[in-house]
Amino acid sequence: GGGLYFDALTFSFVRDFDISYFDGDGIALVGGGDITIESGRLLGPNLKSASSSVGIHLRGGVSVITITNVFLEKCGTGFISDTTLMVTANYQIWLSHINFNVNGRGLIIYDNSWVHITQGFFGGSEIDGIYVASTATACHLNVVGGTFYGTGGGTCVSPSTS
Repeated sequence: GGGLYFDALTFSFVRDFDISYFDGDGIALVGGGDITIESGRLLGPNLKSASSSVGIHLRGGVSVITITNVFLEKCGTGFISDTTLMVTANYQIWLSHINFNVNGRGLIIYDNSWVHITQGFFGGSEIDGIYVASTATACHLNVVGGTFYGTGGGTCVSPSTS
């Protein structure tokens, strides 16, 4: 089964959670803002790139989200920012001390969001640590500190540079 689905949350706080062996999205958000996700673990079905599981999926219109001390492991993709359910791009995404471990892909950006990563760990991705799609023509990606270890296809891949 799936994990948690939130629609238009505002000023919300999700903390100290463990979502394991989910199919689909572990946590999915559409719209809303000023959301904090902290101190948790999302453990996918251990199928990595063959899986459609996504640890955290922002499906459009999320204005500001802060994710701190979260462990994303064994998912098809650890984190996706896109506009699949709302045409408005996600705005500011703050990821701090986040661990992407043994996923098909660590993080994918399909929209024009601003993504700030501080002290992230990207390890054991079969395909890429970070992938910025060609649809993200105005995306801003800022990575400060952290580790990329054993990522399959590349550390940070964009169709315009790969």
